[in-house]
Amino acid sequence: MVPLEWLGSMALGAVLLLGSPGPAPLILASSGALLGTRRSLPLLVGLLAGLMLAVLGLLVAIQFGLSHWPPLQALLQWSSHALLLWIAYKVLAIRPASLSSHHTRWSFSFGVVFNLINPKVYVALLALIGPLWQLPSVTLLDMTLVAITIFAVALLVDGIWLWLGATFAAHLDSPKSQQRVRYVIASVIVLLVLFNVYRQFTN
Repeated sequence: MVPLEWLGSMALGAVLLLGSPGPAPLILASSGALLGTRRSLPLLVGLLAGLMLAVLGLLVAIQFGLSHWPPLQALLQWSSHALLLWIAYKVLAIRPASLSSHHTRWSFSFGVVFNLINPKVYVALLALIGPLWQLPSVTLLDMTLVAITIFAVALLVDGIWLWLGATFAAHLDSPKSQQRVRYVIASVIVLLVLFNVYRQFTN
């Protein structure tokens, strides 16, 4: 069974990667600001459904790939570190996005399709799921726990972005505030990479 320490580390990474400013969080914040929390709930549920479909697809694809190509394990480990560092860079480089004028079509189906075709989702999930295959064996229970953890974190951070948009819309456009948040997120991501590399060499 996957260690609780590993799940905790992955959950922290999920908070940083799925909760960092990006297309889905900004759409949720924008929808909350323009439509309110209640009318934005179908979009939130759709984004979560699309995320879980992507999670399940990646878990199955990676597990199948490992059984047919063992070197994929080492590739996943180091690719996940590189992806995390790349995401830290992108978090620092991101610029405030303007609100979309097409918010009226932000529905459940839009949320599902959006996260299924959102590149950030797959980059973040690969960075999160990759280290799972450092473990001696990966079972169906392990993959289920990973999927549940990612869903719980996504529900939390997406809900927070929606609430922020609906409650503090006037304060989301402050460049200085966004810059401080980006610096904190990027720093924690880099520290998480260093911790994962240290654990990889000491285990």
